[in-house]
Amino acid sequence: MKRIELDFLEKRKFSWENEGLKVLYYSLLFLLGSFLLLSGYFYFKTKSVRPQYEALKVSLGEIKSRVEKERQEIKNLEEELLPRINFLNSGLERKGFSYTEVFYMLEKALPSRAYLTELTVSSNGKVVFTGYFASSSSIKTFVDSLSQRGKYQVYLMREERKAGGSVATIAWDLKGVEK
Repeated sequence: MKRIELDFLEKRKFSWENEGLKVLYYSLLFLLGSFLLLSGYFYFKTKSVRPQYEALKVSLGEIKSRVEKERQEIKNLEEELLPRINFLNSGLERKGFSYTEVFYMLEKALPSRAYLTELTVSSNGKVVFTGYFASSSSIKTFVDSLSQRGKYQVYLMREERKAGGSVATIAWDLKGVEK
């Protein structure tokens, strides 16, 4: 049997004589050093910028909260003013309608012991009166009187009897009736 010699490993020892290995080793060292230098640079750079970033983040949060507050205030104003604006716009659409004439007719038609508690003008062209009347007959008299005095249609929407009188809601169509 032939004996295998293992001393060939000793003959092939690693040596730095090989130029390709040297280039590879030094290029890896260079890349690792460059990476460490750049990461250190960016670490210290971002560390110095962090307070500015935090301040910017806080001010951006404040701006967002102010914008949301202003948005809510605008929404509240719209909700408050929209009915008034619609009322004024509907009034402009009915340029021929005279409110002084309405109040004059109300003054003439309103029976004694009758009080109007609310007067609203809706966007669909109706004036709605809510008032307290002494009796149901005074409501009927008021509606009939308004109907005879003008070119507008007047009708009773609701009547509620209470002690000592009646509360009525009466609608007056401002668009008028074709006669």
